[in-house]
Amino acid sequence: MSTSWDGHDPKRAAAKREANRGMDDGWTVTGTLVSGIAFWGFVGWLVSRWTGWVGWFPMGVLLGAAAGVYLVYKQAASPPPLLDISKAQDGGLAARHARRLEEQEAREAAGDAEIGGHDEGHNPTGR
Repeated sequence: MSTSWDGHDPKRAAAKREANRGMDDGWTVTGTLVSGIAFWGFVGWLVSRWTGWVGWFPMGVLLGAAAGVYLVYKQAASPPPLLDISKAQDGGLAARHARRLEEQEAREAAGDAEIGGHDEGHNPTGR
């Protein structure tokens, strides 16, 4: 078994993170919905106290529920960039930039080879 100097087992920690991922997502959804309802319900309560009409409180609760559902949908549709592991596995920003430069240089070299190695401003026929 591979453990580090502090007794931490990286494989076990990774398995535990993966097992808890669903629970983390559930708590994120629950927190988003509850906080939306609580915040906008509170705003509705304040407006109802200010205006004297009690209808603002339920409207605030409904608005908070709708906003919470919308935010949960947006979070599920596009995860935050720091949680997108596909980018982290390719070496990070510096490595992507270096690869992009290498690809650009390769395309430029291939373009020069197709032209025959001549500069764009040079006319080999002299015309």
